[in-house]
Amino acid sequence: MRFRKLRNHRALGIFTPVNNTVAVDFRSDENGMIEKGIGKKNIGLQSLIHEYGHFLDYNMLCDSAALSLSGDFDNILFQTQAELRANSKRLALMGEKIEYLCLPSEIFARAFEVYVYDCGLDNSFTKDPEQLNLETLNLRYSCFNRNIRLLIDIYFDQKFPTLRRDIAKYVKRHTEDKELSKVSESSESSYTVESKKISKPKIYKHVAQLSLF
Repeated sequence: MRFRKLRNHRALGIFTPVNNTVAVDFRSDENGMIEKGIGKKNIGLQSLIHEYGHFLDYNMLCDSAALSLSGDFDNILFQTQAELRANSKRLALMGEKIEYLCLPSEIFARAFEVYVYDCGLDNSFTKDPEQLNLETLNLRYSCFNRNIRLLIDIYFDQKFPTLRRDIAKYVKRHTEDKELSKVSESSESSYTVESKKISKPKIYKHVAQLSLF
């Protein structure tokens, strides 16, 4: 895993099979509306799940060279390719390369992104929900219709049986931590306000001391 500048690669993240390395660019992307969420910039960290999908594709080897080339991924692959080609004109108008988007490895990585999103993960390592949800206008992900998403869920649940549960645990723990943080901040704020209400005792100078004699 590396953090580096990747502008020469025209990408926010890359996976290199030769040295089995994931690299992401930590800076904001100023180019390409397709890469941006609604009103937001996409940053390299948001490409991490996609690139990790490539990593799994090449490292969780089966009988084929990669998971994306295995027979049990064919149904997802062929249906997604058909959806992409049905929108080839729109993709071309947006400057997208249809053959690149139809590559098995690319479909696998994007399918993994959708799966992780459907499992409930939404943080700095995932793209904006506006890009990944079922109503997305991003053709890279809208090609995964409801039926294909069901196949994706079944496929990755079988390949990685504990992943959905692990994500659920992480999300729950993260949510609880955020709630505790809010309670703590609220308590500190309340304490500060109450402290300000406590008036300091007045000190009178040059007051004659009373004498009992």
